[in-house]
Amino acid sequence: WYRYHHLFQAFLRRRLAEREPDRLVELHRRAAGVWSSIGEPAEAVRHYIEAGEPSAAINALEPLAEGMISTPDAQTLAGWLAALPRALWADRPALVLAEASLLMGRGEREAAFAALEQAIEQLLTRGEHERAAVALFRLLFTHIAHGAPPEQSIAMGRRYLARFAPTTRMLPAVHIIMAARYGFVCRYAEAEAELAAALALPAASAFPALDAYAAITRAFFIDHAAGRSGQALATLDAAMTYLAEHESEDLLAYLVVAQSWRGVVLNQLGRYEEALAEATRFREAAERRAMGRITLRGDLWLRSVALAELGRWEELEAELRSEGSAWARHPGTAFAYRYYTMAARLGAHHGDSASVKAHVESARVELRAYGVAFDQAGVFADLALATWEVGLIELARGLITQAMNDASRAPRPHLARAALVGGVVNGPGPEGDRLLGLALELTEQADYDELWLRRERRLAGPLLARALAGGLGPRELAARLAARCGGEIFAECVAALARGPASARLELAERLPEAPDVGHEVLERLLADEDAAVQAAARHARPQLAARPRPALRLMSMGGFAVRRGDVLIPMQAFGRERARMLLAALLCAGRPVHREELLEWFWPELPPERALRAFHVTLYELRRALAPDLPRGAASSVVVAEAESYRVVLAPQDSWDAGHFLSLASGALAEKDQEAKLRRLQKAAAAHGGVLFPEWLYAPWAEGRRAEVERTHRAVLQQLAEGLSAAGQPQAALGHYQHLTELEPEREAWHRGLMRLYAGTGERALALRQFHACRALLRRELGIEPSAETRALYQRLLGD
Repeated sequence: WYRYHHLFQAFLRRRLAEREPDRLVELHRRAAGVWSSIGEPAEAVRHYIEAGEPSAAINALEPLAEGMISTPDAQTLAGWLAALPRALWADRPALVLAEASLLMGRGEREAAFAALEQAIEQLLTRGEHERAAVALFRLLFTHIAHGAPPEQSIAMGRRYLARFAPTTRMLPAVHIIMAARYGFVCRYAEAEAELAAALALPAASAFPALDAYAAITRAFFIDHAAGRSGQALATLDAAMTYLAEHESEDLLAYLVVAQSWRGVVLNQLGRYEEALAEATRFREAAERRAMGRITLRGDLWLRSVALAELGRWEELEAELRSEGSAWARHPGTAFAYRYYTMAARLGAHHGDSASVKAHVESARVELRAYGVAFDQAGVFADLALATWEVGLIELARGLITQAMNDASRAPRPHLARAALVGGVVNGPGPEGDRLLGLALELTEQADYDELWLRRERRLAGPLLARALAGGLGPRELAARLAARCGGEIFAECVAALARGPASARLELAERLPEAPDVGHEVLERLLADEDAAVQAAARHARPQLAARPRPALRLMSMGGFAVRRGDVLIPMQAFGRERARMLLAALLCAGRPVHREELLEWFWPELPPERALRAFHVTLYELRRALAPDLPRGAASSVVVAEAESYRVVLAPQDSWDAGHFLSLASGALAEKDQEAKLRRLQKAAAAHGGVLFPEWLYAPWAEGRRAEVERTHRAVLQQLAEGLSAAGQPQAALGHYQHLTELEPEREAWHRGLMRLYAGTGERALALRQFHACRALLRRELGIEPSAETRALYQRLLGD
């Protein structure tokens, strides 16, 4: 075995160099010839270089270079290109394309773009339209991945598109990317034209997934931009399901792109917990498709917005410190202005007005350098909120003016939000009321209630009360929105209008039966109103409120704990104290009745029994009130149920718990006998996994058992999915799952063997052997042991092959 060891090879070569240096050049030349003759050009390249024959090395390397980029041999390729005079290979498109990828990996963005353009020009000049189209797609896709200004992409695309033969197979994909670029700068008619052109090309039939690609692009850049966000989300889900079930057809890795865009829509709709879960799935999918460079920025942007809106400031600060600085190192890109925006939000949370002002100015500079962007109005709204929160009112108003100046091209959801924020920062008065009325008009036009229900819920109460009192916006819309918001927003409106027009309170009282989560104190207040009509409306609503079923609860625990009641996120402060949330989490993990003594031991072990019991009862009361604010005093909870001295969580059929849903899907998938159906069910189960269970309480004893079950099941799903995809002839998809498994549990040899077999089966013998060495090094380092006999035997077979 030692004959194959690189240290032994190095020893022999050094001895030869010392004893017979004159023989080296001839031996390298002979070795290169032998390797070439047996069909191993990669081995021949290095010998040609050592023999001083660069032209022969270039000839051997050209067909290999592009294939080496996404493998561990990329650094070897970089060394070879550096050792070969560029003048000798500057006219070889394959090598220029490889150089572009290497430059991109080193962060030399402009040089990489120039190299790609050079390769495209060379290929078109030679009439190699197929390879030129692949290079153009790569260039445009790289622009997206690295946040380059879309107008640059559009100019490049227009410069080359007309030169391609209509039958070029990759041409439909180029038109799809061009449509996305047009959508990014709000040129919707041109985006539609590019989508139509893609579907009309003769080569469209070569892309079975092209309809899904077009649907994804149209959903995000046209439907969502027009305010049809719910429709856009449904379209994205359907197209993504198709691509997940037909992964071999997804030649452009568009499922990963769609996951990123879906996360953006979820954030825009205020569904932040789902956006966090989507960010996790986006990162995992991108890593499986060797698109890790995108995830650093796309995943971080999705997570940062969601974490800020959820008030998880410590996590946001950690993210910006660990990875966010990478955004700032890319001036003139989408990542730079987004970084400064999130840094301003964080500064506002800390009350640091100097930091906010500095980051706002940096964001403005970056936005000017970047040019038009579909999210520009939303970014200005974020910056305006940050400055308003630290008392920089005039600056906030100026930022909203900038947002509204872009009104002609801003997508409706972003424009409506900017107008809403303008109503806040300008306050009551002509300009503030004008913007508030505009926000309501846009909401009605685009059916964009989510802006008030979720996205800017914390601002909704005072604004809707102001609209009701002043008659702003479309008739009855403010009252309808207040009722849809329900809960604390409806209560805020009732309280704010106590001295306002009776007609406004009457509108609210008449909407009372529609309002979810309305506490009894709100009903009592309206019943005691000084206006007889308001009293009558409240009396009419009382029996309807009593007969109304409890709204569905959605408990999200993977990747972070959050609870929704109906459409409304229950804020952390509604639980009163952190231990109320912990108590709910513990009962969910237990999945059984938990005796009171056990709960006391978990949460109050340091207190005397009497004080611990009092603390428990207060915490239990706060938990029940948070989950059911309309529960009459003294009434029994239907969610946290007492059974003698034990307690458990009882979920109704309309309720859901993400970890329970994942375990249920996984159980059915793992037990499925039909292989085709099993693969589909495993993919759905894998997609339902949203990350670590209750990451807030990683070391809590009450979470250990359930967390271990979720992690064990997740690994089983990934393993069977990898094995099934391999058996179904989808090795690339299977590789990604095995790689994910080895990251989760590096010491598991079976998963390293799976990677070795897949690499060998796809002709990557060197990667298969390298995986063995990686496995052996890890086992030696971490456990002080050698690989098992089975792993060593597989290695020997691969060597023999």
